[in-house]
Amino acid sequence: MISLLLLASPLLIHAAGHSTREESNSEALRFLEEVVRADFNGDAFPRIGHVYDELQLLAKGDVKGPSFEVYLLDSDPLVVVDQWEFVGIQTKASLTCGQYRFRIVAETIGSGLPSWITAESRHIRALQPPKRETVAYCLRFDGAKWMLVDPPIPRVGLPHILDAMKDSTARSEKIRSEVKHASPRAILNIQRVADSLREQLSVLESL
Repeated sequence: MISLLLLASPLLIHAAGHSTREESNSEALRFLEEVVRADFNGDAFPRIGHVYDELQLLAKGDVKGPSFEVYLLDSDPLVVVDQWEFVGIQTKASLTCGQYRFRIVAETIGSGLPSWITAESRHIRALQPPKRETVAYCLRFDGAKWMLVDPPIPRVGLPHILDAMKDSTARSEKIRSEVKHASPRAILNIQRVADSLREQLSVLESL
């Protein structure tokens, strides 16, 4: 009896280890789908408190890229998509990476809204024809929760960024129409913001 138990124990340990990995991957995929789906809907909430920026930690001086833990639909770097699908999962070292394929219809160039200091701002470039791209979202479990490691630029669904840009443009136009007594510099800045938002909205509406 003892010998049979000894022979069976490695099999039980292997089965338990396999089950644990499957459960871990299942939990990781549930969180990843929540993030990807929320990004598509223009909602950064699932990312908040779940982003770990190794690239930022490795950066020297003040040269750091955006963390994409939170983002604004009218001014931050984004990729505009109209489809997404899960492709597969990979594990490497301490990371669990989900692969997702997107159909990209537009990309942003630059970031921010113009100010009186500079007229530069984010622009949107339509892709004709659209292109498909597979992107990896990698997770690490820190003992308490899943963390996104160096997450990619958010992939936001066309209908949702379009709605957000319509709202931002309408607010900007309202401000411009109501400003009567302001300095020339302030009026110029308001006009630049309104023009930038209207330009981006025009590109999105053409898709």
